[in-house]
Amino acid sequence: MTATNLAGTTTVSVADTTKFSIDSSDVDLTNLTFTPRFDRATLTRGQRIETFSAGQMTQGGGMQGMMGGGTLTATSISLGQQGLRGTVSAYAQSASQSSFTLALPADSAFAKLTGATTVTVYQQAGTKLRGVSNITNGGVVQVRGLVFPDAGLLKVVAGRIVGV
Repeated sequence: MTATNLAGTTTVSVADTTKFSIDSSDVDLTNLTFTPRFDRATLTRGQRIETFSAGQMTQGGGMQGMMGGGTLTATSISLGQQGLRGTVSAYAQSASQSSFTLALPADSAFAKLTGATTVTVYQQAGTKLRGVSNITNGGVVQVRGLVFPDAGLLKVVAGRIVGV
């Protein structure tokens, strides 16, 4: 692959047989106020995914090597954790779970891609805190977790929250 082809657009075809999975290592998905789903109907912009295909990527042209971009048919798609940074508001705790609104910078890639300026973050009992002993309104944090759409909103279940 040549350097000029690295930024090509790849089209991923999702078949009825495509398998969906969630890499939930280090993220507790139990007892949430919503049902975390990842499937063909809930795949959305802003999610960090890995796509696997048994076939070859196809694209016209090129000599001896893969060109950037092209089309592939996914045999499986896995949802992975991603990082978001923003300012905390509406922090609420209930037993061992907490939730808060994370206001994203308007110029962040996530906000530009999804159109979302806020996400709801769920902090579970097993969520690791680094550089911060508790979450406070007005604080700036980095959240690493899984992004799910739910009722028109984006929600993040945090595996880790880092104070900034």
